[in-house]
Amino acid sequence: MTLPPSDFPGDPYGFVTSQCGHACIGLAGTLLIWPWWGWWAVWTVPLWYFLGWEIGVQRGRLIRDSLHDTAHVLAGSGVIAAALSYGHLAALAVAAAEFAALMIGAWRRS
Repeated sequence: MTLPPSDFPGDPYGFVTSQCGHACIGLAGTLLIWPWWGWWAVWTVPLWYFLGWEIGVQRGRLIRDSLHDTAHVLAGSGVIAAALSYGHLAALAVAAAEFAALMIGAWRRS
C-alpha cells in the first residue's frame, strides 16, 4: 500500500513531518553508501529515491510534489556529506538551510 502523493495544502504540520522524513531518507542513505561512493552519494541517493519511489512506485503523479520531496532527500544527503567532509559547522549550515526551507513551506501552508 502506498500513500497518495500530497503537497499538504493547508496542513503545515503534515508538510514539515513529511519533509523531515524525506530528509532522513537522504541522511541515512548517504551515510550507508558514503564509504564506497564518497561525494557521489550526495547525488546518487536522491536520484535512486526519485527513480525508485517517485517514478517507480508513485508513477510520477503530482510531479511538483515528487520534485519537492526529492529536494528534501537531497538536503538530508547534504547534511551528512557536509558533516563527514567539512565538520559540524558545515553540517549546521546545511541543516539551517533545510530548516529555512521547512519554515517557508509551513508558512505557505498556514
